[in-house]
Amino acid sequence: MEWLGVNSKNILSRKHDYCVQVKKLYFCRLPYIHANRMAFDPVGRNWVRNTIRASLQKKFGEPDQNHSKIVLSRRYCHRRRIINEHEFLDLFKFYNYGTVYPEKLSEIEKVEKCYHSNNIIAFPSGSAVSNIIFAHPHSSFVDIIPEGENTFKLWYLVSQELGVNYKLIK
Repeated sequence: MEWLGVNSKNILSRKHDYCVQVKKLYFCRLPYIHANRMAFDPVGRNWVRNTIRASLQKKFGEPDQNHSKIVLSRRYCHRRRIINEHEFLDLFKFYNYGTVYPEKLSEIEKVEKCYHSNNIIAFPSGSAVSNIIFAHPHSSFVDIIPEGENTFKLWYLVSQELGVNYKLIK
């Protein structure tokens, strides 16, 4: 038997009193990212992307030509926030960008937002950016980061690998 293209013999299952039952579980990850080093896994990342996108296409259909435009805010984060972010968000709202507060959404809601978007802006990049792997091919991603940050290297490579247009603003 296969589950999401994985043979059931390769699926680890544990039952403990402290676990909760779920209807669906998607366990996806991007390789380890640290300020000093990064691990890449393009084969695994593409498998996750293709598998989850196929599931999303089945549920929502292919995104139409009028994809949404979103800004991934860090307003409710304790680190790497832009103090006057609201000024920029007001400007993007004028250009029909919706603001997404990742800390207030479930994981699947974050995936859905990126799946339906063709323009994604991150203020500055955080873990929610990993959901660009579900964005429509040929989408655009703008990474706004402070001087000295180097996570853009990973997002640039992921963007190139997935056919997503990448722009860095420091």
